[in-house]
Amino acid sequence: SAIRMAKLSPQIQIDTLENDPERAQLALANIAAQQLEAQIHVHALDIAQFQTDQQYDLIFVDAAKAQYPRYLEQFRANLADGGVFVFDNFHGMVEDPSLTENKGTRQMIKKLRRFREMFMTHPDYLIQFYPEVGDGVAVVSLLRK
Repeated sequence: SAIRMAKLSPQIQIDTLENDPERAQLALANIAAQQLEAQIHVHALDIAQFQTDQQYDLIFVDAAKAQYPRYLEQFRANLADGGVFVFDNFHGMVEDPSLTENKGTRQMIKKLRRFREMFMTHPDYLIQFYPEVGDGVAVVSLLRK
């Protein structure tokens, strides 16, 4: 995802987190192969350990679905005015859990539905869903910091 985003413009700067050391090394190799080292900065650590004062226009989260609310609160202060959070995996199964028989997927769907419901009436957030984008995304805007 970071490589695809960085290729949109040479002015885009990305911090990406990877808690698996092997995946972090693979990410670095892929970034180097695309000559994007100046734009994409890999932080090999768990998301809970990442702290920064940086302001971001976009915070893209594709991590443990049950932790989405915690990640939003953790990085809320890092979202620049007018910025958005994008959360991955809001696919059609979130709307229709009968599309899967897999118990683990059904558990993930329950967590994503709770996350969605939390924001539907929250006065600080505006949430929009795009199930047709990739495997579905939720875009969250802050109405007030």
